[in-house]
Amino acid sequence: MFQYGYWVWKKAISPQVCDYIINEVPKDKLVDGTISKNRLNKSIRDSDIYWINKHWLYKEIIPFVRTANEKANWNYQFDTQEQFQFTTYTPGKFYDWHMDTDVKPYQDGVLKGKMRKLSVTVSLSDGNDYEGGDFEIDFRNTSPGIENKVILKELRNKGSLVVFPSFMWHKVHPVTKGRRLSLVLWNNGEPFK
Repeated sequence: MFQYGYWVWKKAISPQVCDYIINEVPKDKLVDGTISKNRLNKSIRDSDIYWINKHWLYKEIIPFVRTANEKANWNYQFDTQEQFQFTTYTPGKFYDWHMDTDVKPYQDGVLKGKMRKLSVTVSLSDGNDYEGGDFEIDFRNTSPGIENKVILKELRNKGSLVVFPSFMWHKVHPVTKGRRLSLVLWNNGEPFK
Protein backbone atom coordinates (compact mmCIF):
# COMPACT_ATOMS: atom_id res chain seq x y z
CA MET A 1 0.00 0.00 0.00
CA PHE A 2 1.42 3.39 -1.00
CA GLN A 3 0.61 6.43 1.05
CA TYR A 4 2.35 9.68 2.02
CA GLY A 5 5.68 8.83 0.44
CA TYR A 6 6.18 5.35 1.86
CA TRP A 7 5.19 1.87 0.79
CA VAL A 8 4.08 -0.66 3.38
CA TRP A 9 3.12 -4.34 3.28
CA LYS A 10 1.23 -5.95 6.14
CA LYS A 11 2.64 -9.35 7.09
CA ALA A 12 4.99 -9.50 4.10
CA ILE A 13 7.44 -11.82 5.87
CA SER A 14 6.11 -15.01 7.43
CA PRO A 15 6.10 -15.39 11.24
CA GLN A 16 8.37 -18.42 10.81
CA VAL A 17 11.00 -16.36 8.97
CA CYS A 18 10.73 -13.58 11.59
CA ASP A 19 11.24 -16.12 14.39
CA TYR A 20 14.16 -17.70 12.53
CA ILE A 21 15.90 -14.31 12.26
CA ILE A 22 15.28 -13.56 15.94
CA ASN A 23 16.65 -16.94 17.01
CA GLU A 24 19.78 -16.52 14.86
CA VAL A 25 20.89 -13.40 16.76
CA PRO A 26 23.27 -14.20 19.64
CA LYS A 27 21.84 -12.16 22.53
CA ASP A 28 25.28 -11.78 24.13
CA LYS A 29 26.58 -10.05 20.96
CA LEU A 30 24.14 -7.11 20.96
CA VAL A 31 25.89 -3.72 21.07
CA ASP A 32 24.74 -0.13 21.56
CA GLY A 33 23.17 1.44 18.49
CA THR A 34 25.04 4.51 17.26
CA ILE A 35 24.18 7.55 15.19
CA SER A 36 26.02 9.26 12.31
CA LYS A 37 29.70 8.37 12.00
CA ASN A 38 29.32 5.65 14.66
CA ARG A 39 28.86 8.11 17.51
CA LEU A 40 27.15 6.98 20.69
CA ASN A 41 24.51 9.51 21.80
CA LYS A 42 21.85 8.02 24.07
CA SER A 43 19.87 11.28 24.12
CA ILE A 44 19.09 10.63 20.42
CA ARG A 45 19.28 6.85 20.20
CA ASP A 46 19.08 4.16 22.84
CA SER A 47 18.76 0.69 21.32
CA ASP A 48 20.74 -2.52 20.97
CA ILE A 49 21.83 -3.86 17.59
CA TYR A 50 23.46 -6.77 15.82
CA TRP A 51 24.69 -6.83 12.19
CA ILE A 52 23.47 -9.62 9.88
CA ASN A 53 24.87 -10.46 6.45
CA LYS A 54 22.91 -13.44 5.07
CA HIS A 55 22.51 -13.86 1.30
CA TRP A 56 19.08 -15.53 1.60
CA LEU A 57 17.78 -12.56 3.61
CA TYR A 58 18.67 -10.09 0.86
CA LYS A 59 16.80 -12.33 -1.63
CA GLU A 60 13.78 -12.19 0.71
CA ILE A 61 13.70 -8.40 1.19
CA ILE A 62 15.10 -6.72 -1.96
CA PRO A 63 12.11 -7.63 -4.19
CA PHE A 64 9.94 -5.48 -1.90
CA VAL A 65 12.39 -2.59 -2.31
CA ARG A 66 12.33 -2.90 -6.10
CA THR A 67 8.54 -3.07 -6.17
CA ALA A 68 8.14 -0.02 -3.91
CA ASN A 69 10.71 1.94 -5.92
CA GLU A 70 8.80 1.25 -9.13
CA LYS A 71 5.19 1.44 -7.88
CA ALA A 72 5.78 4.62 -5.86
CA ASN A 73 7.41 6.10 -8.97
CA TRP A 74 10.56 7.08 -7.07
CA ASN A 75 12.70 5.26 -9.65
CA TYR A 76 15.85 5.76 -7.58
CA GLN A 77 19.02 4.16 -8.87
CA PHE A 78 20.48 1.78 -6.28
CA ASP A 79 22.90 -1.10 -6.64
CA THR A 80 24.30 -1.86 -3.19
CA GLN A 81 22.93 -2.85 0.19
CA GLU A 82 24.50 -2.50 3.60
CA GLN A 83 24.37 -5.26 6.17
CA PHE A 84 21.04 -5.82 7.89
CA GLN A 85 20.72 -4.23 11.29
CA PHE A 86 18.77 -6.24 13.84
CA THR A 87 17.49 -3.77 16.45
CA THR A 88 15.90 -4.38 19.82
CA TYR A 89 14.10 -1.82 21.95
CA THR A 90 13.27 -2.67 25.55
CA PRO A 91 11.47 -0.37 28.06
CA GLY A 92 12.82 3.17 27.90
CA LYS A 93 14.69 2.62 24.64
CA PHE A 94 13.94 4.71 21.52
CA TYR A 95 15.38 6.43 18.45
CA ASP A 96 14.50 10.13 18.16
CA TRP A 97 13.96 12.06 14.89
CA HIS A 98 16.61 11.31 12.29
CA MET A 99 17.24 10.68 8.60
CA ASP A 100 19.11 7.59 7.40
CA THR A 101 21.21 9.42 4.83
CA ASP A 102 23.72 12.24 4.82
CA VAL A 103 24.05 15.08 2.33
CA LYS A 104 27.40 13.66 1.23
CA PRO A 105 28.11 10.16 -0.02
CA TYR A 106 30.33 7.76 1.92
CA GLN A 107 33.94 8.94 1.78
CA ASP A 108 35.71 5.59 2.14
CA GLY A 109 35.30 1.84 2.37
CA VAL A 110 33.29 -0.42 0.08
CA LEU A 111 30.48 2.16 -0.06
CA LYS A 112 32.75 5.02 -1.13
CA GLY A 113 30.85 7.37 -3.45
CA LYS A 114 27.47 5.82 -2.59
CA MET A 115 24.66 7.18 -0.46
CA ARG A 116 21.60 5.70 1.20
CA LYS A 117 18.51 6.11 -0.97
CA LEU A 118 15.84 3.67 0.19
CA SER A 119 15.38 2.45 3.76
CA VAL A 120 13.52 -0.66 4.87
CA THR A 121 12.16 -1.56 8.30
CA VAL A 122 10.71 -5.00 8.98
CA SER A 123 8.75 -5.69 12.19
CA LEU A 124 9.98 -8.96 13.68
CA SER A 125 7.83 -8.82 16.81
CA ASP A 126 4.07 -8.60 17.10
CA GLY A 127 2.52 -5.35 18.31
CA ASN A 128 0.98 -7.25 21.23
CA ASP A 129 4.50 -8.09 22.48
CA TYR A 130 5.26 -4.48 23.43
CA GLU A 131 3.72 -1.11 24.27
CA GLY A 132 4.93 2.22 22.90
CA GLY A 133 7.59 1.84 20.24
CA ASP A 134 5.52 3.31 17.41
CA PHE A 135 7.30 4.07 14.12
CA GLU A 136 6.56 7.60 12.92
CA ILE A 137 7.47 9.51 9.75
CA ASP A 138 7.53 13.30 9.44
CA PHE A 139 7.21 14.78 5.97
CA ARG A 140 8.72 18.15 6.94
CA ASN A 141 11.17 18.00 4.02
CA THR A 142 8.36 17.53 1.49
CA SER A 143 6.19 20.38 2.80
CA PRO A 144 8.51 22.98 4.37
CA GLY A 145 7.08 24.60 7.47
CA ILE A 146 4.18 22.16 7.68
CA GLU A 147 4.15 19.35 10.19
CA ASN A 148 2.78 16.23 8.59
CA LYS A 149 3.49 13.27 10.84
CA VAL A 150 2.15 9.77 10.38
CA ILE A 151 2.39 6.86 12.83
CA LEU A 152 2.60 3.63 10.85
CA LYS A 153 0.24 1.41 12.85
CA GLU A 154 0.55 -1.20 10.08
CA LEU A 155 4.08 -1.95 11.31
CA ARG A 156 2.71 -3.36 14.56
CA ASN A 157 1.91 -6.55 12.62
CA LYS A 158 4.66 -9.15 12.78
CA GLY A 159 6.37 -9.46 9.40
CA SER A 160 5.13 -6.09 8.13
CA LEU A 161 7.58 -4.08 6.08
CA VAL A 162 7.93 -0.43 5.06
CA VAL A 163 10.11 1.08 2.33
CA PHE A 164 10.70 4.84 2.29
CA PRO A 165 13.24 7.34 0.93
CA SER A 166 16.23 7.52 3.27
CA PHE A 167 15.99 11.32 3.49
CA MET A 168 12.61 11.12 5.26
CA TRP A 169 12.60 12.11 8.93
CA HIS A 170 11.43 9.26 11.16
CA LYS A 171 11.61 8.00 14.72
CA VAL A 172 10.81 5.09 17.04
CA HIS A 173 8.91 6.18 20.13
CA PRO A 174 10.10 4.88 23.51
CA VAL A 175 9.02 1.37 24.33
CA THR A 176 7.15 1.34 27.65
CA LYS A 177 6.63 -2.41 28.06
CA GLY A 178 7.91 -5.59 26.42
CA ARG A 179 10.38 -5.78 23.55
CA ARG A 180 10.18 -4.37 20.00
CA LEU A 181 12.36 -6.20 17.45
CA SER A 182 13.03 -4.99 13.93
CA LEU A 183 15.28 -5.48 10.94
CA VAL A 184 16.60 -2.50 8.99
CA LEU A 185 18.23 -2.38 5.55
CA TRP A 186 19.65 0.53 3.56
CA ASN A 187 19.86 0.47 -0.23
CA ASN A 188 22.62 2.62 -1.70
CA GLY A 189 23.45 4.14 -5.05
CA GLU A 190 25.20 7.00 -6.80
CA PRO A 191 24.38 10.48 -5.42
CA PHE A 192 21.20 12.14 -6.65
CA LYS A 193 21.68 14.32 -9.72
